[in-house]
Amino acid sequence: MSLKTVMKRLKNEHIIEKWLNEPWQDTPRKPDRNLIAFFVSYCREIKGLPVLSLACLAEVSESTIERIERGEKVSDQTLDKVAVALGYETGTFTKERVPLQANEVRKNLEENAQELSNSIWIPVEPFQKHKHVRALSRTHMNIVDTSHLSKVDEEIIGEIKEYISCANFLRTEKESDLFLNCEPFNKMRKLNQDILDLVKNFGFENRAYALTGTYKSAVTFGDRKMNLDIGILTFFPKDTDPYAIKRSHLLVPKNFTLTKEILEENLS
Repeated sequence: MSLKTVMKRLKNEHIIEKWLNEPWQDTPRKPDRNLIAFFVSYCREIKGLPVLSLACLAEVSESTIERIERGEKVSDQTLDKVAVALGYETGTFTKERVPLQANEVRKNLEENAQELSNSIWIPVEPFQKHKHVRALSRTHMNIVDTSHLSKVDEEIIGEIKEYISCANFLRTEKESDLFLNCEPFNKMRKLNQDILDLVKNFGFENRAYALTGTYKSAVTFGDRKMNLDIGILTFFPKDTDPYAIKRSHLLVPKNFTLTKEILEENLS
């Protein structure tokens, strides 16, 4: 179920109204099933996880995730698996605790809203074609994200970054409609293929998918503000997130502050 569908159900069944008007009690209790339904759907929306992807990560069936998002009863063991798959601790959905008071809930919501307000969804595609290399080579800065992988060969990642930077330099120096068939651009096609092969081999050796996209971002560096074209190359593990290849959008920072180290590492 989508977050919109879950919210519509909660509203139609007057569950949200009940949450808002119910007197606070200091008696420890497990989280409400409908609250878990909202939270799981919300996390899927933010992480760009289809139901099938979360089911695979949690090692449960697709119908189990759907039952959770309908507010139906499932075992504590299942809820723990889903919590861990979403990046939370065991017991997040099953441990008894004193519910938050209204002002604490409001504070948490405001903090989450602030975090989301500085993020945007960008369209992404599997990194498989020359057009994807060309798109990255036309940006001011590229971010190669391997944070989803448990183990990474930094030497290979450094080589990928270096090749993309080289493509950016050559394209910036030579790109013009007048020179598309000249020697530099014949060589560019080979360089594009070399980059695709590098990423493909890295994905094969590390059992990972590569997704890519570009977007415009307001970037702060010291007292300077710049509007830069940013390229993203993100890797996802095939074994624990096998449906990542089907994602069409990723959530990325809308505005961020650069340090000297980040600039040196990522500027094309």
